Amino acid sequence: MKKLYTLIAVALLALPVAAQDFSIENYGKAVEDGDEITVLAEEKDYGFIMVECESNPNSQEGLMLNMKSSADVMVQARDLTGSGKRLLLCCGGTCQQGSGQVTKQFTANASESIPFQYGINLNEGDYGTVRTEVTVTTAKQTQKFYVNFTYNDPSAVDPADLNGDGSVNVGDVTTLVNMILGKATMADGADLNNDGSVNVGDVTTLVNMILGK
Repeated sequence: MKKLYTLIAVALLALPVAAQDFSIENYGKAVEDGDEITVLAEEKDYGFIMVECESNPNSQEGLMLNMKSSADVMVQARDLTGSGKRLLLCCGGTCQQGSGQVTKQFTANASESIPFQYGINLNEGDYGTVRTEVTVTTAKQTQKFYVNFTYNDPSAVDPADLNGDGSVNVGDVTTLVNMILGKATMADGADLNNDGSVNVGDVTTLVNMILGK
Protein backbone atom coordinates (compact mmCIF):
# COMPACT_ATOMS: atom_id res chain seq x y z
CA MET A 1 0.00 0.00 0.00
CA LYS A 2 2.84 2.37 0.88
CA LYS A 3 4.43 1.69 -2.50
CA LEU A 4 1.11 2.45 -4.20
CA TYR A 5 0.86 5.85 -2.48
CA THR A 6 4.44 6.57 -3.46
CA LEU A 7 3.72 5.73 -7.10
CA ILE A 8 0.63 7.95 -7.07
CA ALA A 9 2.62 10.84 -5.59
CA VAL A 10 5.36 10.45 -8.21
CA ALA A 11 2.74 10.34 -10.97
CA LEU A 12 1.08 13.51 -9.71
CA LEU A 13 4.41 15.31 -9.59
CA ALA A 14 5.04 14.26 -13.18
CA LEU A 15 1.82 15.87 -14.41
CA PRO A 16 2.44 19.05 -16.41
CA VAL A 17 1.72 22.29 -14.55
CA ALA A 18 -0.77 24.54 -16.31
CA ALA A 19 1.12 27.29 -18.12
CA GLN A 20 0.52 30.82 -16.91
CA ASP A 21 0.68 33.90 -19.09
CA PHE A 22 0.98 36.40 -16.22
CA SER A 23 1.18 37.08 -12.51
CA ILE A 24 -0.05 40.09 -10.56
CA GLU A 25 1.58 41.76 -7.57
CA ASN A 26 0.79 44.71 -5.32
CA TYR A 27 3.79 46.49 -3.78
CA GLY A 28 5.86 43.35 -4.37
CA LYS A 29 3.35 40.94 -2.83
CA ALA A 30 1.69 38.33 -5.04
CA VAL A 31 -2.01 38.88 -5.74
CA GLU A 32 -3.87 35.56 -5.85
CA ASP A 33 -7.27 34.72 -7.27
CA GLY A 34 -9.99 36.18 -5.01
CA ASP A 35 -7.66 38.50 -3.06
CA GLU A 36 -8.92 41.84 -1.69
CA ILE A 37 -6.88 45.04 -2.15
CA THR A 38 -7.65 48.36 -0.45
CA VAL A 39 -6.74 51.62 -2.17
CA LEU A 40 -7.05 54.69 0.05
CA ALA A 41 -8.16 58.05 -1.31
CA GLU A 42 -6.09 61.14 -0.55
CA GLU A 43 -7.21 64.76 -0.49
CA LYS A 44 -4.72 67.01 -2.31
CA ASP A 45 -4.85 70.80 -2.02
CA TYR A 46 -4.11 72.53 -5.33
CA GLY A 47 -5.89 75.72 -4.29
CA PHE A 48 -8.94 73.49 -4.47
CA ILE A 49 -9.41 70.01 -3.03
CA MET A 50 -8.83 67.13 -5.44
CA VAL A 51 -9.47 63.57 -4.31
CA GLU A 52 -6.93 61.13 -5.72
CA CYS A 53 -7.67 57.42 -5.48
CA GLU A 54 -5.65 55.09 -7.72
CA SER A 55 -3.73 51.84 -7.39
CA ASN A 56 -0.40 53.23 -8.60
CA PRO A 57 0.44 56.66 -7.15
CA ASN A 58 3.76 56.30 -9.00
CA SER A 59 3.88 54.32 -12.23
CA GLN A 60 6.33 51.65 -11.01
CA GLU A 61 4.81 50.98 -7.58
CA GLY A 62 1.48 49.48 -6.60
CA LEU A 63 -0.33 46.98 -8.81
CA MET A 64 1.84 45.39 -11.51
CA LEU A 65 0.96 42.93 -14.26
CA ASN A 66 4.03 40.75 -14.90
CA MET A 67 3.90 38.88 -18.21
CA LYS A 68 5.44 35.42 -18.48
CA SER A 69 4.64 35.00 -22.17
CA SER A 70 3.39 37.16 -25.00
CA ALA A 71 -0.41 37.32 -25.03
CA ASP A 72 -3.50 39.31 -25.86
CA VAL A 73 -4.84 40.60 -22.55
CA MET A 74 -8.33 41.74 -21.58
CA VAL A 75 -8.94 43.53 -18.30
CA GLN A 76 -12.50 44.09 -17.08
CA ALA A 77 -13.43 46.09 -14.00
CA ARG A 78 -16.88 46.65 -12.57
CA ASP A 79 -18.39 48.45 -9.61
CA LEU A 80 -20.11 45.97 -7.29
CA THR A 81 -21.71 48.65 -5.10
CA GLY A 82 -23.65 50.48 -7.83
CA SER A 83 -22.14 53.85 -6.93
CA GLY A 84 -22.19 55.09 -10.52
CA LYS A 85 -18.68 56.50 -10.12
CA ARG A 86 -16.40 56.65 -13.15
CA LEU A 87 -13.69 53.99 -13.24
CA LEU A 88 -10.36 54.63 -14.99
CA LEU A 89 -8.09 51.86 -16.33
CA CYS A 90 -4.73 52.76 -17.89
CA CYS A 91 -2.72 49.51 -18.02
CA GLY A 92 -1.23 48.60 -21.39
CA GLY A 93 -1.10 52.07 -22.92
CA THR A 94 -4.03 54.39 -23.49
CA CYS A 95 -6.66 54.83 -20.78
CA GLN A 96 -10.25 53.64 -20.84
CA GLN A 97 -12.97 54.92 -18.54
CA GLY A 98 -16.60 54.25 -17.88
CA SER A 99 -19.36 54.61 -15.29
CA GLY A 100 -19.81 51.39 -13.36
CA GLN A 101 -17.60 49.28 -15.59
CA VAL A 102 -14.64 49.52 -17.95
CA THR A 103 -12.83 47.14 -20.31
CA LYS A 104 -9.28 47.40 -21.65
CA GLN A 105 -7.68 45.17 -24.30
CA PHE A 106 -4.01 45.16 -25.36
CA THR A 107 -1.15 42.96 -26.48
CA ALA A 108 1.70 42.38 -24.03
CA ASN A 109 5.16 40.93 -24.55
CA ALA A 110 6.88 38.19 -22.57
CA SER A 111 8.87 39.43 -19.50
CA GLU A 112 7.08 42.80 -19.64
CA SER A 113 6.09 44.41 -16.33
CA ILE A 114 3.08 46.65 -16.85
CA PRO A 115 1.87 49.19 -14.25
CA PHE A 116 -1.74 48.28 -13.50
CA GLN A 117 -3.01 51.83 -13.17
CA TYR A 118 -6.58 51.64 -11.94
CA GLY A 119 -8.54 54.41 -10.24
CA ILE A 120 -11.91 55.94 -9.50
CA ASN A 121 -13.27 59.47 -9.86
CA LEU A 122 -14.35 60.76 -6.43
CA ASN A 123 -15.50 64.18 -5.32
CA GLU A 124 -14.69 65.84 -2.01
CA GLY A 125 -16.98 64.39 0.66
CA ASP A 126 -17.77 61.12 -1.18
CA TYR A 127 -16.82 59.18 1.95
CA GLY A 128 -17.18 55.42 2.01
CA THR A 129 -15.93 52.38 0.10
CA VAL A 130 -16.60 51.39 -3.50
CA ARG A 131 -15.93 47.67 -3.99
CA THR A 132 -14.91 46.66 -7.49
CA GLU A 133 -14.18 43.37 -9.22
CA VAL A 134 -11.25 43.09 -11.62
CA THR A 135 -10.86 40.19 -14.07
CA VAL A 136 -7.72 39.67 -16.16
CA THR A 137 -8.03 37.20 -19.03
CA THR A 138 -5.74 35.67 -21.67
CA ALA A 139 -6.23 32.59 -23.84
CA LYS A 140 -4.61 30.40 -21.16
CA GLN A 141 -5.48 32.10 -17.88
CA THR A 142 -8.16 34.02 -16.00
CA GLN A 143 -7.64 35.72 -12.64
CA LYS A 144 -10.15 37.66 -10.57
CA PHE A 145 -9.51 39.92 -7.59
CA TYR A 146 -11.20 42.81 -5.81
CA VAL A 147 -10.15 46.43 -5.32
CA ASN A 148 -11.83 48.45 -2.57
CA PHE A 149 -11.52 52.19 -3.12
CA THR A 150 -11.88 53.72 0.36
CA TYR A 151 -12.33 57.43 1.10
CA ASN A 152 -12.32 58.12 4.82
CA ASP A 153 -13.45 61.38 6.40
CA PRO A 154 -10.10 62.96 7.43
CA SER A 155 -11.67 64.49 10.55
CA ALA A 156 -12.85 61.05 11.74
CA VAL A 157 -9.75 58.99 10.98
CA ASP A 158 -7.24 57.98 13.65
CA PRO A 159 -3.83 58.88 12.13
CA ALA A 160 -2.44 55.61 13.51
CA ASP A 161 -4.93 53.64 11.37
CA LEU A 162 -2.42 53.54 8.53
CA ASN A 163 -4.10 50.80 6.50
CA GLY A 164 -7.54 52.40 6.77
CA ASP A 165 -9.37 49.35 8.10
CA GLY A 166 -11.11 51.31 10.86
CA SER A 167 -9.00 50.10 13.79
CA VAL A 168 -5.41 50.36 15.05
CA ASN A 169 -3.80 46.93 15.21
CA VAL A 170 -0.88 44.81 14.03
CA GLY A 171 -1.92 45.37 10.42
CA ASP A 172 -0.96 49.03 10.81
CA VAL A 173 2.47 47.99 12.12
CA THR A 174 2.99 45.97 8.92
CA THR A 175 1.84 48.92 6.82
CA LEU A 176 4.18 51.30 8.65
CA VAL A 177 7.17 48.97 8.19
CA ASN A 178 6.36 48.72 4.47
CA MET A 179 6.25 52.53 4.27
CA ILE A 180 9.68 52.77 5.87
CA LEU A 181 11.05 50.12 3.48
CA GLY A 182 9.54 51.92 0.48
CA LYS A 183 7.07 49.13 -0.27
CA ALA A 184 3.99 51.26 0.42
CA THR A 185 3.07 54.89 -0.15
CA MET A 186 4.01 57.10 2.80
CA ALA A 187 0.94 58.38 4.65
CA ASP A 188 0.74 61.94 5.97
CA GLY A 189 0.22 60.73 9.56
CA ALA A 190 3.04 58.16 9.60
CA ASP A 191 5.33 60.34 11.77
CA LEU A 192 3.57 59.18 14.92
CA ASN A 193 6.19 60.44 17.40
CA ASN A 194 6.40 63.84 15.64
CA ASP A 195 10.20 63.87 15.37
CA GLY A 196 10.16 65.04 11.75
CA SER A 197 10.95 61.70 10.11
CA VAL A 198 9.37 58.29 9.71
CA ASN A 199 11.58 55.53 11.11
CA VAL A 200 11.76 52.69 13.63
CA GLY A 201 10.88 55.13 16.42
CA ASP A 202 7.41 55.46 14.92
CA VAL A 203 7.06 51.68 14.86
CA THR A 204 7.84 51.63 18.59
CA THR A 205 5.29 54.40 19.18
CA LEU A 206 2.63 52.52 17.24
CA VAL A 207 3.28 49.25 19.10
CA ASN A 208 2.97 51.11 22.41
CA MET A 209 -0.35 52.60 21.25
CA ILE A 210 -1.69 49.13 20.46
CA LEU A 211 -0.50 47.80 23.83
CA GLY A 212 -2.05 50.78 25.63
CA LYS A 213 1.23 52.12 26.98
